[in-house]
Amino acid sequence: MRWWPRRRVYLDDLPRTHDARFLLIFLMVLVATFGGVYAVGYLAAGDKVPARTTVAGVEIGSLSRHEARDVLVQAFASRLREPLTVTAAGRRLKLIPRDEGVSFDVEATLDRAMGGTDWDPHHMLKVIEGGGAVDPIFRADPTVLATALEPLAARVERAPVSTTVATNGGKPLITPGHAGRRLDVPSAADTVAAALLDHRSSARLRLAPVEPPVDLATATSFVHGQLKPALSRPAVVSVGGAELRVQPDRFGPALRVTQSGGRLRLSILPGVLYRHTRALLSTVPGRPVDARVVFHHGHPVVLPGRSGSEVDQAGWAKAVFAAATQSETHHAKAAVTVVQPNLTTADARALSITNQISTVTGTAKARTAGALSLAARNLDATVVLPGETFSYNRTVGRASAHTVLSPLGAATQTAAERADMAITQWPQVSPVGHNLAFRNTTEHPVYIRSLVKPQAPGRSAVVVQFWGTPTP
Repeated sequence: MRWWPRRRVYLDDLPRTHDARFLLIFLMVLVATFGGVYAVGYLAAGDKVPARTTVAGVEIGSLSRHEARDVLVQAFASRLREPLTVTAAGRRLKLIPRDEGVSFDVEATLDRAMGGTDWDPHHMLKVIEGGGAVDPIFRADPTVLATALEPLAARVERAPVSTTVATNGGKPLITPGHAGRRLDVPSAADTVAAALLDHRSSARLRLAPVEPPVDLATATSFVHGQLKPALSRPAVVSVGGAELRVQPDRFGPALRVTQSGGRLRLSILPGVLYRHTRALLSTVPGRPVDARVVFHHGHPVVLPGRSGSEVDQAGWAKAVFAAATQSETHHAKAAVTVVQPNLTTADARALSITNQISTVTGTAKARTAGALSLAARNLDATVVLPGETFSYNRTVGRASAHTVLSPLGAATQTAAERADMAITQWPQVSPVGHNLAFRNTTEHPVYIRSLVKPQAPGRSAVVVQFWGTPTP
C-alpha cells in the first residue's frame, strides 16, 4: 500500500510534481534529531557545575548546583562578618558588612559559574569544555549603606560656599567661594563590594565635589554685565523741579546682590540709601518745614511750619535704582507727594510753651566747653509730653566723658526736680557714662532749653531751663 499514487515526473514540470509532504517529513526528522541531541546534553550536563570551576579559590567543579551553593555559602558567609574599615578624607569608620545591607549573591555567582540555567545550551557546552576561575558576587544596598555611613559623611562632607558680590566705596567687591564635597554613596556600594571580593579589611571611599550655586565665573560675569555699569557714573534723579546727582559712593552701599537658583540679582535697600543721601534730599526746594519753638530775646516764639512736596524712601530708592541701572542715560524721575509737616503750627502752639517753670545754672572747666556745647545742642528743644519718660542717653547720646555727663546731667536732674518731675532713674555718674531718666508727671508738655556760655576765666556756665505751662 502506498501513501500516495506514483506519478510520472517530467523535468519541464517540476513545480507541479513536488509535494509539501516531503518538507513536512524532513522538518519532523530534523526536530527529532535536535531534540534527541538536546535531551542527551541535558542528561549529560544537568545541573552540574563545569569541571575545574573555582570561585575565589574555592573548588566547586563537577558539583551539583545544590552542593555548590552549600559550599559557597559556607566559604563566603564569614567574610560578611569580618569588620571592614572604610576611610574618607582621613576619617575612619568600622562596619560589619552583613549588618549594613551587604550580602553574598550565591545564585548570581552560580549562574556565572555554570554559564546559564540547566536547559541552556551554553551551559551544556561549558560542562563539556570545562570551567575556570569565577569571581564571587557581593551586593550592597545603597539605602541601608547610606544610613550606616552617615556618621562618616557628617565628618567629611563640606557645604559649598558661593562667590559673593558686594560694593565697597562705590566699587564692586568679589569674594570668591569654593566647592564643597560629599560622600559618594552610590560608588561606596561598589567600593565595599570590591573590598569583599578582594578579601581586604579596608576600603577608601570616594568624595564627590559639590559645586557652589554661584561660582567665580558667574559672579564675574554679573559684575561686568550689571554692577560695574550701574556704578560707572552718577544716577541723575528728577525730584519736583530739581535734578539731583547721586554719586556711586552714595548709592553704592545701598545696592544689594542676592542669589537664587544660581543666579545673581541686584536690588537696593531704601533705608540704607536714605541714610547716605539724606543731606542731598534736604537740598530739594519746596520740602515741608516743621513748626518750631525758638527763643527771641529770652522768650519762646513759634515759627510756623508749612506743607511741601517730598519723595518717600521707597519712591526715592526706586528712582535711584532705575537711574543707576539705566545703561544709556542714568536718569529717572521720582514721584513726589504733598505732605504736611511732622509738627504743624497748630501743634507747636498747642504745646503752650509760655512760661519758665524752672532753671538751674552750673559751672564746668572751660576745657570741656566744646563737648558740653555739643551735648547741650542735642538736648536743646527737647519736648517731653505728659506721662512720657525722658532718657538722657536716648536724647543726648551716651556720654563717654565724666565732664560732659556730670555737669549737664546734674543740671538736668536739678531742673527736673525743681519742675516737680518724677525722677525714675538717677545712677551715680561714672567715666563710662550712665543714663539719667525722669517722667513728666504734669498735665502739660515740657520744653527743655540748654546752653553753655563763658562765665569766668577757666570756667563755663551750664544752663538748663524747663519751659511749659505752670501747674495751678
